[in-house]
Amino acid sequence: CSSDLAAVSTVHFADVLGTVEFENDTVVVATTPPLPTELNSKNLSITLTASTGAIVATEDVWLVLPVGNVTSVLPTGGTAGTSITITGAGLLGGGSSIASVLINGELATVIEFNNTHVVVKAPSTPVGIVDIDIESDSGAIITATDAFTYLDNCTIDTVSPARGQRGTYVNIYGSNIACGGNSIASVSFGTTEATIVEHTESYIRVRAKESFAIGLHDVVLESDSGALVESTNAW
Repeated sequence: CSSDLAAVSTVHFADVLGTVEFENDTVVVATTPPLPTELNSKNLSITLTASTGAIVATEDVWLVLPVGNVTSVLPTGGTAGTSITITGAGLLGGGSSIASVLINGELATVIEFNNTHVVVKAPSTPVGIVDIDIESDSGAIITATDAFTYLDNCTIDTVSPARGQRGTYVNIYGSNIACGGNSIASVSFGTTEATIVEHTESYIRVRAKESFAIGLHDVVLESDSGALVESTNAW
């Protein structure tokens, strides 16, 4: 910009008015407005107008990218800790990295990303169908509406026997225990992982390992999606 533009009042992308977020003698930061799809893949002129009426225009300097979109979210449901793969196009929104991913307004942990997929760990949030918002470092935001369901029907109902020692076979019964995943990745009694013998959607048989401290322990099931199902002081 020019030092003549001490107070930029408007920014136009071609003929479309943008929003001035910040300006000084040398820098203007503006938010682009929604642009007609016919402008996709075209280079636009940018026109700055100062409060004095001075105008600075640049020709064909800003390329319009197609609006990014989400095409799939897998798995479609789970709990806090679930590893979610978001697939789409233009997810970086013209930027170089993902600034944040919000699930139902809560910040998710970004594991990996590129322009076509983002992998995150789901944060804790109330059950229900929720939106996913991806914001790139360019400020572009892509929203997938009603894209993920936080489940509340993943439960451990019975642990039998409810006590034992190293080598004890323990049967765990419940509902939807993979909780959006395809299989059970691990079963732990407290902080010690047990050996999985067999499992179905509602039943797991494990064998307790050594190193258990005496006393009550939480039973924690982790599915291959990362979803956790817990029963407090169950063994």
